[in-house]
Amino acid sequence: MDEFQELLQTIPKEVNWDGRWLYYYNNFWCPGAVLKSTIFFQRNFKAKDSDIILASIPKSGTTWLKSLSFSIINRKKCTIPESPLLITNPHDLVRSMEFGLFLNSENPDLEAFSCPRVFSTHLPYHALPQSILNTKCRIIYICRNPLDQFMSLRHFLLENSSEDQQKALPIDEAVELFCKGLYPFAKAVEKASI
Repeated sequence: MDEFQELLQTIPKEVNWDGRWLYYYNNFWCPGAVLKSTIFFQRNFKAKDSDIILASIPKSGTTWLKSLSFSIINRKKCTIPESPLLITNPHDLVRSMEFGLFLNSENPDLEAFSCPRVFSTHLPYHALPQSILNTKCRIIYICRNPLDQFMSLRHFLLENSSEDQQKALPIDEAVELFCKGLYPFAKAVEKASI
């Protein structure tokens, strides 16, 4: 059994309200589909001072933030009619660490990216690789009204669910879990002491 399989056997896991597994890793709920790439990202990413990291919780404006950031960073390189955004998805222009770059490679070649390198992640601040926290790279964070974020996330997850997943929870149960912090990339909410 390899290190990753051993980890899966030892960390807490819960079924998310869409029927997918979430693993409580590094003090947040990580989707099972990207747990391995998250670990690779944390262990192997070497940040540069000029890097820009776009951080967001899922369905809180990630695509918009990628589009806006890409436009600002590249405004002197191309005119509006020549913008790659007119023909390319923002997710292909600003790559995600856990859903893209580290998904198929433990140590992808990131030197091919021109400076400033712009990447995105859904990891919470405390779970970012130490190389990001120890450099002068910029982190741009976007958030959204929690109710709007919940509804957008619920619709997105249910629309993209597969037949082999468990049945999705009713909305009232899903809201309760969401309020407890049980959703992708969320830190579990601790109960307040009275």
